[in-house]
Amino acid sequence: MIRYKVLVKDLKDEKALNVEMAGICVKNSLKTFLFLDYTGDIEIYKKPGLEIPNKRLVIFCKIFHNKKKTRIYCPEYKVTDLFETIFHTLEVITLKLI
Repeated sequence: MIRYKVLVKDLKDEKALNVEMAGICVKNSLKTFLFLDYTGDIEIYKKPGLEIPNKRLVIFCKIFHNKKKTRIYCPEYKVTDLFETIFHTLEVITLKLI
């Protein structure tokens, strides 16, 4: 499965169905969590029973589009460090410029 690396600000225009984002989980609730990267924040639905820690993460998401809304669903993640998060962001910005 191919995952495209994106930033939060690019999600509205994203046509890919599987994406990868790096940032920080700042708020958790029962069904969703608030995810923050260097360009903004977004509410993401999570898999039932998935506990998202309030740490730096790379999340693997599926995007569902309908006529009025775009919903993002996170079935898995991995905990990362600051350098991997920065490298991920720089990689996305560099690829967008090419």
